[in-house]
Amino acid sequence: MFGISDKEIKTLLVADEETFYRLVLEISERISKTQKEKPVWISEKKAKELLGVKSSTTMWNFRKSGVIEYTMPTPKTLLYKLESIENYLESKSFKTF
Repeated sequence: MFGISDKEIKTLLVADEETFYRLVLEISERISKTQKEKPVWISEKKAKELLGVKSSTTMWNFRKSGVIEYTMPTPKTLLYKLESIENYLESKSFKTF
């Protein structure tokens, strides 16, 4: 299953250092394969959730003022660039000491 035999797993319980590190590496590789990459573009609904906004008018103001990047692949579809939303939120964050 992991590329490590049952015997090696049992040996791990006896603190075989080499087997332990092989197991950790295998687990790490499997986790990195299962993690999704962040999307570049997100829906208006998701953008509103991230920004804590409920109004489409507020989103329109963000678009028109150039605060957040967006695209319109079709006339009724608006997508927002996730990175620009993250940058906007970061610019509004307060650093405490």
